Amino acid sequence: FITIDIKYKLNSTYKNNELFFSSVTTYVNDKVNSITTTKKNEEYYSVTKDEHSTKYLNEIKISDALLYFVEPKGMTKLFSEFDGISKSIKKIGKNKYQIRNPKNGNVSEYQYKNGILQSSINYHNLMTFSLTKL
Repeated sequence: FITIDIKYKLNSTYKNNELFFSSVTTYVNDKVNSITTTKKNEEYYSVTKDEHSTKYLNEIKISDALLYFVEPKGMTKLFSEFDGISKSIKKIGKNKYQIRNPKNGNVSEYQYKNGILQSSINYHNLMTFSLTKL
């Protein structure tokens, strides 16, 4: 077996119900693997991933970070702080949603009860992991 230790640090700041700033640092075996920052400017967001910058022109009302605290009722897209891209949200059951990454096809599913996240299943190329509220 191969053991890989993956950690991430995610900070997101919202102002007036819109993303203002986020920073994500991903570590693999305690070494920085990736850094992504997103900052709201007057007309767009500046997204920098590993020193490559792009503009994101849509407003950001919900993102990866908020999925742990807010059920995405009525939403069809979210912004991924990790990837600096938009991802689709599909309701697949009562209080259950599926998020698809358009770059790699990976899927995550989120289950809520009374608007609070109860569990998530994240399917990735190398592994599947789940989170459950205790």
